[in-house]
Amino acid sequence: ARAARARAAERARAAALEKAQTQAAGEAVEEAATRKEGAARRAAAPEAVSTGATGSGDASAAADADMLAEVATLRASAKESAQGGQWREAGELYAQACELLLVLWSGGDATESERRVSSELQRGRLSLALCLSKQRRWREAVDTCTAVIGANVRCGTAWFRRGQALHALGEAEAAVWDLQRAAKLLPGNKQVARALSRAEAASAATKPASPLSAFGGLGGVGAPTLGMGGAPAGGLLGGLMGGM
Repeated sequence: ARAARARAAERARAAALEKAQTQAAGEAVEEAATRKEGAARRAAAPEAVSTGATGSGDASAAADADMLAEVATLRASAKESAQGGQWREAGELYAQACELLLVLWSGGDATESERRVSSELQRGRLSLALCLSKQRRWREAVDTCTAVIGANVRCGTAWFRRGQALHALGEAEAAVWDLQRAAKLLPGNKQVARALSRAEAASAATKPASPLSAFGGLGGVGAPTLGMGGAPAGGLLGGLMGGM
């Protein structure tokens, strides 16, 4: 029976990890498609200028500036809502800001403008993930952090928040994996250390115990020394000495 429970637990963990990997792959495909569309839109502007549409470049730059200004306004409103504990409203505002930034982002970071947009998008997604977590929308928080990691694998905060969300979903083993990476990227962070410790404890608790653990192992440290008839040697010898 113990062996059957152990196999069932192992299958459940494998299924959970496979599900997380499948979702991450789907997110990566969607992200790649979005980047491709953004790159195509950005590439169209220089072509329009070269064909004589001299005002299109200036118009495009002005439109980008307007969108960035709107992003700043949305972010300020979202921050105010979050400070007031209005996590749902804050999340919706951060999501709108991220949608605008995705339109602007070409998918690269070769220029100062691209780096700025990429940084703003990462910042917005991390804030959105926090808002989702505050609403206990754990799976959406996982997906949002996965998008951040797909763009910047060295973002420790994304690993941290995804690990927290996975732990809340009961996927302790996957949470440990994420939080270990967060700990490497954010050394000395006490919040990360505490979250990792809790996830490790939860992961250990879900692993099946060895059938021999009930007997302290076979001759291992802490195992009782058995005398004749299976009685502890000390008790047996004590009885014999008392009868002498």
